[in-house]
Amino acid sequence: MCRKAMNWKWLVVLLSVSAVPTACYERTTPTSPPAVTEGPGSGTFTIVGALTCMVDVSARSFSYQRQHLTAGQLGPRFMIVGGQDLFVTLASTNVSYNPGTEVFSADVTVENLLGNTTGIGQPLGTVDEIEATGVRVFFHTGPNVTSGEGTVTVANEDGTGTYTASNQPYHEYDEFVPALQTSSAKTWEWDVPGTVTTFVFEVYVEADVPHSNGFVQTDPVYAWLPVPQTVQLSATVRDEVNRQASGSITWSSSDPTIATVNSSGLVTAQSGGVVEIIASSSGPEDDGITRVTVPRDGYQIDLRYLTTLTETQEQAFEDAKARWESHLTGDVSPGAIFNSQGYPVCDGPPFYEAVDDLLIYVIVEYIDGPSGILGVAGPCYVRSGSLLPFLGKMRFDSADLATMEANGTLDDVILHEMAHVLGLGSLWGLKSLRTGTGTSDPRFTGTNARAAYATLGGTGTSGVPVEGTGGAGTRDGHWREDSCSGCETTDYFGNELMTGWISSGTNPLSVVTIDQFTDLGYPGVDNSGADSYTLNPSSQALLAEGPRFQLVEDIWLGPYYVVHDDGTVTILLPDRR
Repeated sequence: MCRKAMNWKWLVVLLSVSAVPTACYERTTPTSPPAVTEGPGSGTFTIVGALTCMVDVSARSFSYQRQHLTAGQLGPRFMIVGGQDLFVTLASTNVSYNPGTEVFSADVTVENLLGNTTGIGQPLGTVDEIEATGVRVFFHTGPNVTSGEGTVTVANEDGTGTYTASNQPYHEYDEFVPALQTSSAKTWEWDVPGTVTTFVFEVYVEADVPHSNGFVQTDPVYAWLPVPQTVQLSATVRDEVNRQASGSITWSSSDPTIATVNSSGLVTAQSGGVVEIIASSSGPEDDGITRVTVPRDGYQIDLRYLTTLTETQEQAFEDAKARWESHLTGDVSPGAIFNSQGYPVCDGPPFYEAVDDLLIYVIVEYIDGPSGILGVAGPCYVRSGSLLPFLGKMRFDSADLATMEANGTLDDVILHEMAHVLGLGSLWGLKSLRTGTGTSDPRFTGTNARAAYATLGGTGTSGVPVEGTGGAGTRDGHWREDSCSGCETTDYFGNELMTGWISSGTNPLSVVTIDQFTDLGYPGVDNSGADSYTLNPSSQALLAEGPRFQLVEDIWLGPYYVVHDDGTVTILLPDRR
């Protein structure tokens, strides 16, 4: 069936703030804004309430007060639905006043609420829950001095726009804020003469929302459903401000060969795969989706593209996925449903779904410009017990992707980085498979990789040579590229795929790389498809293939978390950056 078209509108929250003693007062009616012309974005507005708060400059106090409002229409561009602590909460920390510079400042966050009687029920600052369009807080009125003498002005706005009037300064949060989440803090500053005691202003929080016509809420949102089990889904029609609305529901499956659904929402698993169960209303509301994962045989890597790629780039990721799935053939269990609420999620959106074996977020964005860090990859969440990856990320610099395509290294770099998500280099220390960390002669000690290394003619008793040079994220996480003076053995890997450098020629995937996955604990590892490879390749052969490119800091060094069988989470490794 056809999915309803995505609509969105701007969500705007009216807030009033006064720089007076710390007690707050409320108004019983909202300020009605004048007719609106387009601001930096485009769309329609939803206005979310008014509040009045009091801030004392000398006491460095800055707080917000809830405003009681009744939802209702205010013309075609406005919907007044609530205010502070009803739909959003603005909170301030580090409030200060510098008498020397005469700057008053506070760090302000925006929290997107969601509860039984509060919350818009939608993310703020996105139209698709993947790409951020930003959250802006603009000044509707003021700042106006209410006691003392002088003029107060906004000192560090990100720009000005026409929202409810012309030339309105705004602060922009370059992110989107899911329900129950809080934005990062942003410092607001005002120029405040020492003769001013208090001042007042009103602000709106303005953001895109995905569902301007309402939406269908399904429960559960994700399901893990082995064949031939069933699960009963329910659906509720909600309007654009999360109130229950009337309307009948029609159920459908995006792929009935994976799972079917009957007219009452009963889902039956048919075969392995991932399917969307769609709940459509009889009104204008957007469809509700339940994502059902039916376990598949073998090891499954699911890729989630969080930014737009070219057809060639996406194919390189799909080819890498297929290559690793051909070598990792055993199921990793158990599959689990995990809600990431309250935890960072690999630079991606909040995570609440079932995972068969491994889910990887693919992100292409600016990192540091050309020829620096090409990409960063690794697991962010691992499974309890096996400590094998559950959720990981591959983040690439948009400034380098076209260059890698042009010089022919893109396929090998993506294959390389996906191996880090699977655990090569990134999980060696965690699984006590590496010695000599931080020295010039680190070694991988897994028995299977060591046996494969010996079949290639590798010598030494300490293990497989690991890179001991390069910065954090390069050393201790790759096979050794060049010979090592003073090391136990001078064996090196040269142009093998998993050194810290990529050749512009061939980068063979050796049996050593494949067999180290057995040492990591993967079941059913198949090394029969390894590339032909010779240890200690000649310098002349390497030079003939052209230049090499260092994979600078390409292993993710942020925190690792453990997902337990019951869905709970504990931190495993702290942020190591």
